[in-house]
Amino acid sequence: MSARDLVVSLQAAAAARPGRVLGDEDRMTAVRGLPTAWRRPGRAQWIGLSDMHPTAARLAERLRQRGLEIGVTTLSDSARTAALAAAALNVEVGQIVKSLLFLRDGEPVMVLCAGDRRVAAERLGLSPASADRVREVTGFSIGGIPPLGYDRELNTIIDESLRRFDVVWAAAGTPHDVFGVRTEALIEAIPDATVVRVS
Repeated sequence: MSARDLVVSLQAAAAARPGRVLGDEDRMTAVRGLPTAWRRPGRAQWIGLSDMHPTAARLAERLRQRGLEIGVTTLSDSARTAALAAAALNVEVGQIVKSLLFLRDGEPVMVLCAGDRRVAAERLGLSPASADRVREVTGFSIGGIPPLGYDRELNTIIDESLRRFDVVWAAAGTPHDVFGVRTEALIEAIPDATVVRVS
């Protein structure tokens, strides 16, 4: 089973039974479908809502209410950087979505950038937001910022290079929690976003 198939399978299962906590059978099915590198003890583990970090659980519920079903994976090591997350998940660095808050004329702009790209902030008329401003605007700390699901809607720019991949991975509210999602499903979940070249 490919990473894309696994994500689609778990999203379909969650959608079929909204609010249901993934059980042991679901987890074992998921683990059997993971590439060998993902199955190493302590590497990554699919979990249900009852086992999630409260922040990740709140995010999963908020996204479910918006029509985006996600399965959260908890990593044994921090995924504060794209490289760390990619290594833990055994995926390409470009499949990791970096959720980066910038400012344009003092107003917050969220940029969802592929892990192997850098935002051309000057070309886009952006300046980086401080850690305090990031927390104030998104409600999350740097290293765990999800691509959507904030208390307020944000002007969002999505890196068009993410479309190289069927599935991408993003933070689920903490540095240890991530979720996989079909790239087009993520883009559709942020209907007012602009998809452009950001690097």
